[in-house]
Amino acid sequence: MKSRKRSFDWMLFASAGIFFFFGKFISPRYEEMLLTSGVVDEVTPISKYSLFFSAFLTLCLIGRWIYRWKNRKQK
Repeated sequence: MKSRKRSFDWMLFASAGIFFFFGKFISPRYEEMLLTSGVVDEVTPISKYSLFFSAFLTLCLIGRWIYRWKNRKQK
């Protein structure tokens, strides 16, 4: 049972890390390349959405840790 709890935590942590890495380092470069190429007039800020989703997943992970900690205190 403990391995399932930890694996879910690791999935949240890894997903948040991947989205953060993508939004911080990879996506801005391609957004800039699309804007400078002149093919499109406006580029959707995928980097900002990725960073927002990374923060959301991190908050979910912290909320899960707090919920688990509070349940241990009550037992």
